[in-house]
Amino acid sequence: MDALAPPSFLCPITREIMRDPVSVVDGHSYERADIERWLASHDTSPATGAQLANPTLTPNHALRNSIEEWLKAQFKLVPRADITIDGEPIARGRQKTVHRG
Repeated sequence: MDALAPPSFLCPITREIMRDPVSVVDGHSYERADIERWLASHDTSPATGAQLANPTLTPNHALRNSIEEWLKAQFKLVPRADITIDGEPIARGRQKTVHRG
């Protein structure tokens, strides 16, 4: 699945599709868990190698929404909350591993 994704949807650290993208002061977006691990032992950008002025992580909502829309279109993923049993959602939250089809 990751090989089909647009390059901007992939974390520069792991090359996997991001689920919780965050921006760093270097202007790049990373998967939150991956950049947090990186920053625990580095003070440089994994993309450029430049020193980071600060370790602030900012959620990248626009990128996350674009990734979710692409996943829905490509793989027919649906939010668990959209699937109901006797009128009650089977779960709460964002896309998981439920497939339509």
